[in-house]
Amino acid sequence: MSPPYAEVIGDPVAHSKSPAIHRFWLDRLGIAGNYRATSLRPAALPAYLAERRADPAWRGCNVTMPLKEAVLPFLSGLDAEAEATGAANMVGADLKGFNTDVAGVRDCLEDRVVRLSGIIRIVGTGGAARAAVRGVLLAGADRNDVVVHGRSVEKAGALARALLGEPKQGRTLDPGELSGATLLINASPLGMKG
Repeated sequence: MSPPYAEVIGDPVAHSKSPAIHRFWLDRLGIAGNYRATSLRPAALPAYLAERRADPAWRGCNVTMPLKEAVLPFLSGLDAEAEATGAANMVGADLKGFNTDVAGVRDCLEDRVVRLSGIIRIVGTGGAARAAVRGVLLAGADRNDVVVHGRSVEKAGALARALLGEPKQGRTLDPGELSGATLLINASPLGMKG
């Protein structure tokens, strides 16, 4: 039998530091296994998950863009945060989906003295933005202070409706509005290249 492995899936993933980080700790802790990056588009998810589920060496995967929302219909179940956000960033070998991004945002804000009053602007409309909205709410932000910005007012409005209850809190990206934010979270692909 081949050694156990896990991976990060998405597109793009070539830039990901996850394989180097996970391999370092596997080696450091003396754990037999591997961690790799696998480029994958949404249309390939059903075949990918069926193949991996049948592989006894596969331990699961981390999920990045553009798959955090697209993966949900193919999963066996969701943890509370994946259910609440409508996005998963981790899938277990049993195909259960998890969202650990929410705790990352929440804990980052709770562990620091961050003022969560005033306007909180979240840039992006995908799975990372969904986790950011949920994370700031769990850290104590007032839902009326959170605004989601995206290239598409329809996508920003849909995310705001789903997680904030108010589609008007979803807007297109206007750089003039960003300067007055108490907190700004970039949950977009901006900055991934170059």
